[in-house]
Amino acid sequence: MAKTLTGLICKSIEKGWQNIRVLFHRNDSLFDILFLLVYFIEQLGLVYFTMEFRNDMYHLPYVISFFALVLLTTVGIHRLFMESRNKFVREQHNNLILDYYKLETSHKLLHREYKQQDKLLEELFRDNEKQYNENEKLRKDKS
Repeated sequence: MAKTLTGLICKSIEKGWQNIRVLFHRNDSLFDILFLLVYFIEQLGLVYFTMEFRNDMYHLPYVISFFALVLLTTVGIHRLFMESRNKFVREQHNNLILDYYKLETSHKLLHREYKQQDKLLEELFRDNEKQYNENEKLRKDKS
């Protein structure tokens, strides 16, 4: 348990990031559409500002440079979220595989134990039948 202030801050940041990862995983199509809209708006802004400053050769390179910075930042954020989502999916997949192997091992052990108990029961039935037959013989011999 974190006892320092920085430990508490890091713990809360980690919890928040885990929640964001789950949110992205559950709503991946929505966020894909959201990022497509953001890319569209950025490109629309580039077209607008290029048309607005087409005669101003001093400011036009700044418009294009600013667009490139915004676009690259958006791509970076999108990539970060998508990689995090993919990592989350891989972790879930690995956990499911581990759970599967644990259950499979447990199933094999239970099946083996069932076979052993089945053999024991068969032996008990044979022994009981044998004893019953012997008792019946003894009763007949006494009568």
